[in-house]
Amino acid sequence: MRAETPDGWTSKWIPETVHATTRNVEVLRDGRARFEIENAGGASLLVRFVGIYRDVPNPTVDPQSESFDRSSFDIDPGVVGVGPNRRLSPSGTDLVVSPGETAPFETTYVPFAFPDGAGANACDGDERTAQIAVVHTSGGSASYTFSYRLEGDPGALAGGPAEVCSDPETETIPD
Repeated sequence: MRAETPDGWTSKWIPETVHATTRNVEVLRDGRARFEIENAGGASLLVRFVGIYRDVPNPTVDPQSESFDRSSFDIDPGVVGVGPNRRLSPSGTDLVVSPGETAPFETTYVPFAFPDGAGANACDGDERTAQIAVVHTSGGSASYTFSYRLEGDPGALAGGPAEVCSDPETETIPD
């Protein structure tokens, strides 16, 4: 693992495995998502990116696809810690999950907003299935399935041309 410190770059080999498990995915009224990441491994997990894709209005890249090029992947993690895991400094300590611990996160992007406007059936309450994947800095990733419904009336998203549904709900599908 390579990390930048105030004194420059450092490398460290961490032989223990990390494994991110997501749970309790919740669609927020502003189109973002809130969820928990559990580190089921034996070493600290550093979250590099969290993607929400498949059947969502505004999907991210699929980190599980063969075309995903980790070496050219240079975007921000797309998440921040919330509640007790809220970022207190710009160091990104909220992106580290200790072994056996669970931490809450929210997306900084809006996977459940309709960038081109909501269509006639966008908020009809039908069950949809999506994927959430956690890419960790140590080189691996894990993907999980969850279902959600978008109900209510479409309305403008504050600060942008996108629209969101007024009454979203989610349910994690056990693997």
